[in-house]
Amino acid sequence: MVPTTEQKLRSVRHTIATTVLPAIGADERFAKEQAGLVLATLDWILDVQASEYRYEVVEHGDATALVHDLTALSNATTGTTQGTDAEPAPVLPADLGELRALVLAAKQEAEERFAALVDTDRADEAWSLMSVAAKRQSAREVAAARMTGFPKSPSSIAEVLADQERDLDRRQAGAEGAR
Repeated sequence: MVPTTEQKLRSVRHTIATTVLPAIGADERFAKEQAGLVLATLDWILDVQASEYRYEVVEHGDATALVHDLTALSNATTGTTQGTDAEPAPVLPADLGELRALVLAAKQEAEERFAALVDTDRADEAWSLMSVAAKRQSAREVAAARMTGFPKSPSSIAEVLADQERDLDRRQAGAEGAR
């Protein structure tokens, strides 16, 4: 059996903590500090690494939902209905890099749609939608950074992502029910 990424990282962490760090002389404070920082970084990676793909899935869901909402808002301004039909959830690529590219494209589309609404009578609503998206994004980022000490988050990234996935699932179910 091939060790998982987590197992490999835990092995490296264990070796540094039990062999390398104790071997550094007491007068080598800087070296001990650096080894401690490596251990802290490994702890952080171990905390977030397993959620990396899921993080992008939630990012994609939020970005595409924002695009949909901004499109609906724009259509309300122009009196059209283009691009607001509820669509089934897309099949996302298994490759993390490809998924990140989709997330970036969706975020860029949301930015463009938002920019088109800022100078309309729907600007307040557009800002409100963007604010909700930003709060969800911030919650993910704070949870992902919780092991760094800046800032503090009471929840792990896995817990935040699970909560946000449930929100997206409820939203999708509501959209499908409205069809």
